[in-house]
This record gives sequence, structure tokens and C-alpha cells, in this order.
Amino acid sequence: MINSIKLEGTTLNYDLVKRKRKTLELRIEYPGILKVTAPHFLSKSQIENFILEKSTWVLQKIEGYKECRLNEKIHEFKNGEIFLHLGEEYPLEIILRKGTRTIHTISNHQLVIEHPGHKKEALRNSLIGWYKDEGNRIIGERADFYSKHFSCVPKEIKVKEQKKRWGSCTHDNKLLFNWRIIMAPIEIIDSIVVHEMCHMVHKNHSKEFWGLVYHIFPEYKDAKKWLKSNSLSLDIRIKHENSLLDAGE
Repeated sequence: MINSIKLEGTTLNYDLVKRKRKTLELRIEYPGILKVTAPHFLSKSQIENFILEKSTWVLQKIEGYKECRLNEKIHEFKNGEIFLHLGEEYPLEIILRKGTRTIHTISNHQLVIEHPGHKKEALRNSLIGWYKDEGNRIIGERADFYSKHFSCVPKEIKVKEQKKRWGSCTHDNKLLFNWRIIMAPIEIIDSIVVHEMCHMVHKNHSKEFWGLVYHIFPEYKDAKKWLKSNSLSLDIRIKHENSLLDAGE
């Protein structure tokens, strides 16, 4: 439900969702939209009083997202354009080929796509599929590496489209990851893998949870700061569309 509120002289629209929960959450989602998730028992006035209390934070975050959009990169899928893989920059080389099959390789420090056409949407979808395949391979290897710290194992590891999170852990220990993280350096991927694996032990963000995260991956805070600063670079955009910026936990 879309509502509006006046914050420091600015009229701001916000998206309100009520759910069965105990706490009220404010979240700024790309490209600067205020999302409010509230318990059913809270009135609109109570919710808006809370937003007013957080007005400085809300407006600062939205302004920060506006600045980020000025630097947002739109991909043209032209030869020589830079794409990321494990934190490394690779110039794109598109090779036209017959048939319907697309081949992706990293060769001579180039990202090579052998594809039957030049349509941006098709190239984007094909490249996302490759990132997902790479993600399943790499994240599987990293989860195996860190498995020595856990007595339980993931029921499943899957790399998929996730707009709002870098990763998540279900109640039955399925670990889900955003394909975009394969663009990040391996230590950033490790921080996300460890975070979600720790949720197999603690289904919350309690003191015990964070203690386990930092015991296994002491550089977690540095990785989180890196993600906040570089999240816009971890995507493939061919037009202005909703995409990931603030990933939550």
C-alpha cells in the first residue's frame, strides 16, 4: 500500500506492508524507495511517528542512492566493455556463431561470448546464466572449504535471482545466493557464504550468531563495508530497472 508522509519539508511516498511480526522495519530499496514492514497491530499514526523519528536517516539514505544513480552503469554489450568475475575486470569479446547454443569462456584475459546474435536482452540473459553456473561451482567449493567449522551441511546450495539479498538460509538449511556476488572478489564471496552457513546453526542475528561469524571470518565487517560501497558495480543493466543496492543480512 502506497502512502505519503512529510519529512523535513519533503513529501515522501512509502510502501507499507503489514505482516505477522513483532517489530517495525524501515528499508530503503533501490532506487531510493522507502519500504515499511509493520506488525498488524500498529496504527498508521504509530508507524508514521516512527518514520518521523528516523527522518534524518531515511533522507540521508535516499540522497545517497540518488548520488549512486548518477554513477550507475548501463551495459551496451559492445566489444571491449568491462565485466567483472571474482573481482577481476575482463573486456568483452562477442563472436557471432551459427546455431542456438551460446559458449562463454575466459580466454587471454577476455570474457568471450560466442552467440548467434547481438540482441542485448538475449546476451544479458545468456551471461546471467553463465554467472549462475559459475556461482554454483565456486560457492559449492567455498562451502566445502568452510564445512570443517560446522557439524551440519547445507541441504542444497542454489544460485538464483535475488533482488534484495546477497544470500539467504531457509528453515531447512537450503542456502540461496544472488548470482551477482560472482562478480565480487573471492573474500567477499567467502564472507557471504560464511554468513549463510552460520544461519544453519543460528536462525537469527543474535550475539551468538555474530560470534560464530567473526570466529570463522574475522574480516566480515570489512567485507560488509566493501559491499555497501561497491554494490552498484555488481550487476548487468541494459536499461534503468530495479536492481539490488541494499542487501540486508
